[in-house]
Amino acid sequence: MSKSKTVNIAFNILKKKLSTDKLAPCIIINSTQKPLIEELIAVIGKSFIGNYFNFTEHVKTFFTDDKNSEAVLSECANASFFIEKKIVLLKVVKKPGYRGFTKQENESFSNYIRTANPDNILLIADYSDEFKVAQYADLEKAGAEIFSIKQFNETEFANWVRDNFTSYEIGDDELNYFCSFLNLSVDQAREEIEKLKIYCSNRKKITLDDIKVCIGISKDYSEFDFINAVLNKNADRALNVFRSISNKKDFATYSAYLLSSAYIAISKLKDPGISKLNPYQLRVELKIWNDFEKLCSLYKKKASELNELKLKNAFDYIYSVELKLKSSESNKDLLISKLIIDLVNL
Repeated sequence: MSKSKTVNIAFNILKKKLSTDKLAPCIIINSTQKPLIEELIAVIGKSFIGNYFNFTEHVKTFFTDDKNSEAVLSECANASFFIEKKIVLLKVVKKPGYRGFTKQENESFSNYIRTANPDNILLIADYSDEFKVAQYADLEKAGAEIFSIKQFNETEFANWVRDNFTSYEIGDDELNYFCSFLNLSVDQAREEIEKLKIYCSNRKKITLDDIKVCIGISKDYSEFDFINAVLNKNADRALNVFRSISNKKDFATYSAYLLSSAYIAISKLKDPGISKLNPYQLRVELKIWNDFEKLCSLYKKKASELNELKLKNAFDYIYSVELKLKSSESNKDLLISKLIIDLVNL
């Protein structure tokens, strides 16, 4: 990859660059939009490792607030017995008083970059909205590449949203209407895109009515409100949330998905091995993209309360309802109302 003289770069240009150019031994990426960096990690992974790239297997994650740069550099320098190549991801956590790498850390990282292990890439993710290139000047001199992703304009944001609908059909009017609610927020867009894809999974086409009901779910209630009410055995609250949304449009399929996802996460949290995952890996494993701390805390509490029999019964209830929801003759609202009561009474 050629030396970058311009730090600010458009997301799509950087995405193409990372997928086609030779990669530097150390890449520093700045963006306040975490999903964009996650997407670029996948691009780097496929370019450097191959199409079989797997985040859990090929990425080793560290955080600057652990203050353990020696462990990061050791991971960079060492080969693995199990995989040929890997990405060492260092996430910059800027707590009050953080001023970047110390002089010793700068020297250590710079020395490594000059004689880097070709089987590993050091990727530094900086999410700060006050990004300063000067903090990484020594690393850049040693051979690191630095990129700060430009904020999307409206056209770029709309194109990114369309790309993330993948196999779903969405017209220009629908796309523009959808984007008008999102304030150019990639985090919010990702959540709303997933809702729409689930809601429209049977027909793969998104209409204005679909957008109105799914955006309405976010504006009137959060997913957390609904899940929290069910898991805390507040049947009245859960039914009120469900009925309020259902008055606008069919919410049954999506609510069944929410409950299924919640109990799958609860089931995973009963596995002792889950404690070995760092926060990012846990978020990915549990598929919690928003309200992570609140939902994770709620799921852990529920995991400690449910025995294996009750958990099995919960999955039986949900699976039975999901099958019946596929029938056009079923009363979907009644099915979900009964499911809520069954889960509350576990």
